[in-house]
Amino acid sequence: MSWRPVNRESLHSLGFCTDNLDAHFRDACDRLGVVPVSGIDRGYWGKALGAAVAAKDGARFWLKVFAVTRIDNPNRATEIRADELTGICKPSLVGQCDWIVDGSYLTARLITLTDPAVERGPWAGAAAIQLPDSWFDDLKKALLALGSHASTGTFLKQKTLEDWLLERHGIRYEFPQDAWCLSHNDLNWGNVTAPGLSILDWEWHGYAPVGYDIGRMIAFACRHESLVIRLERVFAQDFAKFSGLVARAYAADQVMQGVQSGFFDPAMEPCLAGMIERLDVRLRAERPHVA
Repeated sequence: MSWRPVNRESLHSLGFCTDNLDAHFRDACDRLGVVPVSGIDRGYWGKALGAAVAAKDGARFWLKVFAVTRIDNPNRATEIRADELTGICKPSLVGQCDWIVDGSYLTARLITLTDPAVERGPWAGAAAIQLPDSWFDDLKKALLALGSHASTGTFLKQKTLEDWLLERHGIRYEFPQDAWCLSHNDLNWGNVTAPGLSILDWEWHGYAPVGYDIGRMIAFACRHESLVIRLERVFAQDFAKFSGLVARAYAADQVMQGVQSGFFDPAMEPCLAGMIERLDVRLRAERPHVA
């Protein structure tokens, strides 16, 4: 991945601290009794450090370390709450320690080791294109299992989506209550692993409409038509209802905003703009008739 995000203001607005993270990572290793056995992974944003580590008995895990300005940081709380989710392809918590340094709240999470992420960044590349059909079937099962869980958190509110649809497309639509399910909400090609599927980074999970998660995956695959077609085929049921189509269109719009704000690779913009235009046409053609 040669392109890196140029807009890093969100790290501060979200309450993450990046000062002295390397020292904090070494401290975390001492506290948890592990040693690094891989290079440090600074992730896409650099808001957390991660590495494969080994315990004294040789067992290997993944250690993630991050710092926030407040102990009640919502992203921290949401990631920890995801530990309660079971029966889903995701890492499991092995151990955690928390401490304070100069007013920053440090968290070190020791989790089960997974296969590597499909891509280094959120958007699809050569590795995503080569994934077998069985991987997509596993992703479908994982999202269905996730959607069957209950949660106390909501990521995308019904009014937000209805207001967007009215303002952007002039379509007045009231979403049915069953359109919402528990979702990951940061699903992209850097947050899924292969060959064995595991879904990473759960700091945004909460209720969102069916179709939003996979709508993000499709948007991030916009430069690879064959991959888009595969995803549309496997997840056709998610977009069979108008609510799912709206969720997909909103996801694409959110990714486009990220591109235009310097969060994602600008090379995506032409293909993503074409995708959004085609979705606009479908929304107008398939809009429900209001009496």
